[in-house]
Amino acid sequence: MFYLYQSDRLEALAEMCAHIHQALPLDAVLEQEEVVVQSQGMRRYLNVFFARKLGVAANLKFSLPAGLAWQLMRKLVPDVPPLSPFSPEVMRWRLLDLFRSEAFQTAPEYENVRLKLGSYLHSSASADYQLAGQMADIFDQYLVYRPDWIDAWQAGKLLGLGNDEDWQARLWRYLDDGSQSAPHRVALWEKLLAQLDKSVLPQRLFVFGISTMAPMYLQLLHQISKHCDVFVFALNPSSQYWGEVIDEAQILKRGDEADLSQAGHPLLASLGKQGRDFFDFLSEVETEQDIQVYEEEKTIPCCIACKTISKT
Repeated sequence: MFYLYQSDRLEALAEMCAHIHQALPLDAVLEQEEVVVQSQGMRRYLNVFFARKLGVAANLKFSLPAGLAWQLMRKLVPDVPPLSPFSPEVMRWRLLDLFRSEAFQTAPEYENVRLKLGSYLHSSASADYQLAGQMADIFDQYLVYRPDWIDAWQAGKLLGLGNDEDWQARLWRYLDDGSQSAPHRVALWEKLLAQLDKSVLPQRLFVFGISTMAPMYLQLLHQISKHCDVFVFALNPSSQYWGEVIDEAQILKRGDEADLSQAGHPLLASLGKQGRDFFDFLSEVETEQDIQVYEEEKTIPCCIACKTISKT
């Protein structure tokens, strides 16, 4: 089941999360409370809040969305290694190995890459290492947000994305040349979703402090909620629907038809399309419970939440 808690105050979300953790303990005494966060900073915040509120913060298992997905892949998909060959840090070293190889300096297939990156690669002794790290992070983002690009490039196709597409596609085909010990997450994704099972999932999953999330991870949470309870504590700056809010820059792109009176609140507009898509998803998903606590509210309905959950 999918439980949703929304607020514009992080401390209100933490209060509700801590209350549910304390009032509705897990069935197994030694079972870890699984918590998905967007960053290590959010992990530290919730750890400190639990310690101050409850007296101790123990047996909490924190994961980033990508880490949770990889853990489940290892459990459900055969022969998935502990460390993905497509994790950013591994891709960094693989790209660095390519940049320092003789093949990169001479092979015709890398001519466009050399023309684009050559001046930077020779700018300093550590430039290739830094560039490899930057490219690894970019490809990691493509795997999450642009899986259609990855599929096309792997098939040898270009999508007409501009002058920088060809050399990036060549670097990707080097990374995914078929010799890796495991396929990348796009290739594993359908297998994971098809094989999700309650036996490998925790009793419940907390998703804390999220204000935006990649579509593929939203899809994963939705599928998990069919097998176990998922509690999403979303940091939403507005209690009103703001899925159609756009910023002035987007309006000005319309040229002569631009009408700045259509611009929304700049804070909401700054969250961009991904933020809008995230809260659109939350507004459309079927929830067992949806509690909103905003600044005008005087009390946090934790007891009501726990009573409602305990009856389901």
